[in-house]
Amino acid sequence: MNPQGLLPVEVRIGTWTVEWRPGDFFIPDIGSFSFKKIVLPFEIVGDVPHDSGYVVVKLEHGFRFEILQGTHLKELEAFKRRGSAETLSASRGTSYCFDCARDAGMIPTSWSGSDCPGCRRPYCRNPFCLRRLESGAARDGLSMCRSCRVSSELVGDR
Repeated sequence: MNPQGLLPVEVRIGTWTVEWRPGDFFIPDIGSFSFKKIVLPFEIVGDVPHDSGYVVVKLEHGFRFEILQGTHLKELEAFKRRGSAETLSASRGTSYCFDCARDAGMIPTSWSGSDCPGCRRPYCRNPFCLRRLESGAARDGLSMCRSCRVSSELVGDR
């Protein structure tokens, strides 16, 4: 039991065992991944004819790890949802882009004027859109959101 009184939860995902702990998840023989260091989205790479694939986890500073190889796509989707929700929760942010919130099974509520704490990228200020902005829109600060065509000039200097 950790200092917060929460017990780790061990689940089977395909042939893998994942231990969800407060602040991170652990996969035996691979290691632990701190939610505060994960950069969303979790990417599912699938082999559709075989209904299997793996997840790519991106960490700060560009590190990438391929995990849960050979797992059914449905199980990978469930992992992605939980991992995204845990990552957003660990960020302690209150405003998220639509894309990160959708992956976590949440509903985005507002634009904060700063980058999304999940994907760490700027997102559209239109409260009916809130989509993650493309790299070009984020850099020039004067582009239009490709989803709703609202000006992204208030996203800050990139």
